[in-house]
Amino acid sequence: MEVLKIATAGSVDDGKSTMIGRLLYDTKSLTTDKIEAIEKSSKQKGYDYLDFSLATDGLVAEREQGITIDVAYRYFTTENRSFIVADTPGHEEYTRNMAVGASFAELAVILVDATQGVLVQTRRHTRICSLMGIEHFVFAINKMDLINYDANRFEKIEREIRMMAAEYDYKSIKILPVSATEGDNVTVK
Repeated sequence: MEVLKIATAGSVDDGKSTMIGRLLYDTKSLTTDKIEAIEKSSKQKGYDYLDFSLATDGLVAEREQGITIDVAYRYFTTENRSFIVADTPGHEEYTRNMAVGASFAELAVILVDATQGVLVQTRRHTRICSLMGIEHFVFAINKMDLINYDANRFEKIEREIRMMAAEYDYKSIKILPVSATEGDNVTVK
């Protein structure tokens, strides 16, 4: 079975870990005890939703601070393909770790927070992925639920991404509106 190697990237809090956790959950790649732990932790935090970022953040410091520090690799399989996903950190101080995660990938999924738009770290991570030889990109405009799925806001961010992407020589670019928390456009349209 063919394996696709993916690196997630983007600025801090854009939803990289949540997106991967959602993918693992939707593809039934999480064990029952992991789902129960996520449910318990989410309730303890007072959330009325599952905090899917807990599926990837493995270091105690990551869970305590709510950030990704080291690259976490997760594996899942569908009927058609197997995937290896690198959950890379978004903080500027961990950019080196992000580059390590991108160095193995064939596809970059760059997350952009719809409430924030394209940030400096978004641009930096896009450039690093390109320098690592990645030629296929998906820009996931995440947190669309927080802007009430505003099409105008999405289109503004899409134009900014296309202008930024014009600097690079990619084989493919997809720009998608998503909500990792709600699951919209992650594994199901």
